[in-house]
Amino acid sequence: MRGPSTLIGSEHYLATQVQAALAPAKGTPTTYGFERDIAERALRKAGVRDDDIDEALRRADRYFLGQLCLSEDSFLGPPDE
Repeated sequence: MRGPSTLIGSEHYLATQVQAALAPAKGTPTTYGFERDIAERALRKAGVRDDDIDEALRRADRYFLGQLCLSEDSFLGPPDE
C-alpha cells in the first residue's frame, strides 16, 4: 500500500482507519476469522484490487490454517503493546 498510515487519504491511511474502527476493546482476544474479515475490509477500503485481496487472503490462510493448524474460530491473544 502506498503512503504512510498518517498521510490522510493514502491507501495505508484508509486501511488503518478501518482497522481502528473495527478493533475490539484493548486487551480483548479475537479469532482468526474476525481478524481476517478486518483485513479484507481494510484492503477493500484502500482500493486494493479484488484479485490481489483474494491472493493475500489465500496466502494468509495457507499460513494460519495450513501451517499453524488454526481454524477461523481459533482465538488469538490480544496484541502486544
